[in-house]
Amino acid sequence: MMLDSLNNLKGEYIFYKDGIEVARSQNIVTNDGKEALISYLNRRDSEYASRIILGSGTSTPLATDQFLEFEVFPTSVSFRTLDFTQTPTQIVFRSTIPPTFKGVVRESGLSTLGGINLSDLNDVNDNNEIVATFDSDFEAWSISSGVAFHVNDLEGTPRLRVGDSGLEFTVPSTQTKTSTWSANAPLESYISSDKIKVAFHISGAVPSQISIKFSNDSLNFYTLPISSGMVVGYNILTFNVSQLVATGNPVIQNTESMTVTVTAAGSQSVVTMDAIRFDNYSSVEKPILVSRSVLSTPLVVEGGYPFDVEYRLGFSI
Repeated sequence: MMLDSLNNLKGEYIFYKDGIEVARSQNIVTNDGKEALISYLNRRDSEYASRIILGSGTSTPLATDQFLEFEVFPTSVSFRTLDFTQTPTQIVFRSTIPPTFKGVVRESGLSTLGGINLSDLNDVNDNNEIVATFDSDFEAWSISSGVAFHVNDLEGTPRLRVGDSGLEFTVPSTQTKTSTWSANAPLESYISSDKIKVAFHISGAVPSQISIKFSNDSLNFYTLPISSGMVVGYNILTFNVSQLVATGNPVIQNTESMTVTVTAAGSQSVVTMDAIRFDNYSSVEKPILVSRSVLSTPLVVEGGYPFDVEYRLGFSI
């Protein structure tokens, strides 16, 4: 079987709450995704789509994308079929989101098999590709004056997108606030071209700097200084691992604690940390991102009810 034209590929994500459609969003099929589908149809590969991924990013989808902007929760494709009643014919994939999942979905993707073990995944805090979720039920970040956990109002106007909580820093003009979590972070070995992605919200004034430290001990640590690219509102900033600044001789996979420090500029800044993740762009075993879509409006998932995602890929043969 051969596709008549790669330009005939058209896909759409459909979201159902309690069996009722609540959102749909068209996608871009990536260059790698087209190759994966062609390889499958020509029987060179045994699979081309095993996961539907939910994310929090809003950047414009590109054919060259390898990951979602900020992947939050991958789910297994539990059902697939061909729908010949549609023109063009559609391949249908469906996945179920567990009722324990909570968050704000802004993007979705389809990928091949790979990454974390999905059978162990019930909540964003089970996803060890996300090294910090700032959830007080799972991470004991230090609390002090001006530093407190923030409850994300998923039934009102949520400030954050990953899970239902974050860590809020209220920093007066020119002052600094710090919080540390002492734990063995689930970090792997990375090379310079792999990515660190940091998600957070700013209200008030933009701070002069946010610093994230990954420590082996007091003498050996990496620091990621963030002093540009920040805006008032929600931020997702991406950095190469090569941008980490080493003190001593740290080993990233031996991280024993993480520290976030926020320094205000001339006016008070309120920074609410949402999540930190590493994406292993260099791995030959990473999942292939077949398609990516950004929802036109946020989809808030409060948890506690059945929620399904369907992806329909139409093509002519």
